[in-house]
Amino acid sequence: DCIDGLAGDGVYPCSNVHYRAYLSLGEINESDQNANDIWGWKDPQTEKEYALVGLTDGVVIVDVTDAREPEYVGKLPEADLVATSKDGAVSKSSTPNIISSSAQDPRMAFHDDQDGGEGKGASAWRDIKTYQNAMYIVTDVNPRGMQVFDLEKLRNVPKSAMPVTFEHDAHYTEFGVAHNIAINEESGFAYAVGSTKGRTCASNGGLHMIDIRDRLNPVYAGCHLELEAGGYIAPGYIHDTQCVNYDGHDARYQGREICVSSAELSVLVSDVTDKENPQTVSVFEYTGNRYAHQGWFSEDKRVFFLNDELDEIRNGHNTRTYILDMTNLEELRVDSYYQHSTLSIDHNNYVVGNRLYQANYLAGLRVLDIKEPTGSAMSEIGFFDTTPSKTEIEFDGLWSVYPWFENGKIVVSDISQGLFVLEMEP
Repeated sequence: DCIDGLAGDGVYPCSNVHYRAYLSLGEINESDQNANDIWGWKDPQTEKEYALVGLTDGVVIVDVTDAREPEYVGKLPEADLVATSKDGAVSKSSTPNIISSSAQDPRMAFHDDQDGGEGKGASAWRDIKTYQNAMYIVTDVNPRGMQVFDLEKLRNVPKSAMPVTFEHDAHYTEFGVAHNIAINEESGFAYAVGSTKGRTCASNGGLHMIDIRDRLNPVYAGCHLELEAGGYIAPGYIHDTQCVNYDGHDARYQGREICVSSAELSVLVSDVTDKENPQTVSVFEYTGNRYAHQGWFSEDKRVFFLNDELDEIRNGHNTRTYILDMTNLEELRVDSYYQHSTLSIDHNNYVVGNRLYQANYLAGLRVLDIKEPTGSAMSEIGFFDTTPSKTEIEFDGLWSVYPWFENGKIVVSDISQGLFVLEMEP
């Protein structure tokens, strides 16, 4: 437990967040790799809980049902490389087009050092989501399309066989590279963003829409490219997105499928209800913007909590979370911002009820009370620092957090450390 501000035999600074287990990179991978994204899945049949942890060469699956005794189940290696043909289609190839956007994107130099530089090795970026007991994986830098893996296979893995090397069940190759993938579980559509080398908008990294209602047979559904968004890598480039069946405060869009995208130099709101004719609702640029990275709606969709990945470095202030007023989707505005006590870069954040769970690189996991979502009313109610030996403003430490398990269980991925299983009272 977190006692007197420390957890894990006095190693990790904390407050109200308890240490349960840690698996190092060496324990969940045979080769020397780094961790990136993390997601989770609970088997509705067995009620087992799994952490899905991205590495630079694949995804590892860890059974975290017993928070104190996690078990390494196996690994899904990354897919074969795919390459772009002259007509823009994507196909498998032994001599793929390796691409890198480091010249345009100011965040990528550090990660290029990790993955070999200029796309020569595996990718420092991998993104994972789940839908209907399937896992969907995309990767950046090297073009590998989208892997689909049937998580129900985990029911048949005996302990004596672990760790298992898995194979994917489908390989979607309508794009090569994608930085992130979002899934609207209500509609059954996935949205690859930051995608290149593929159909239409994929070459600029816009919203690449995929029908996954037949969960193991993804089908291209359409794209949305807004050239007024983006900025560093390409006009229209989207870094991350959240897509929902909208039931918020703007009556004009209730019942529509809406995506709110963090698009480098702007925030883009899109109506993607009609996949063949998606529409731009608004493009918003905010004061102090350096790199709109990722964000998440409050549960009532009144506000959107936005991370800017470069403002701490370039503007010289502490960690800052922007709170966007979303009551008028056609005219967004910054209501206020929450200023943290830390200097770290904020990376990914997610909302569960009245809490905002943030993975803030070298400041670790930060949990904010958002019952009153304004900068002056919000407060930090818990934290866990996975990298206490470092306090600099660097691209290291906690990459992401999955806070949706029941009973307060939280899993987080640290770039250099590995997987942590934590708990916080609900």
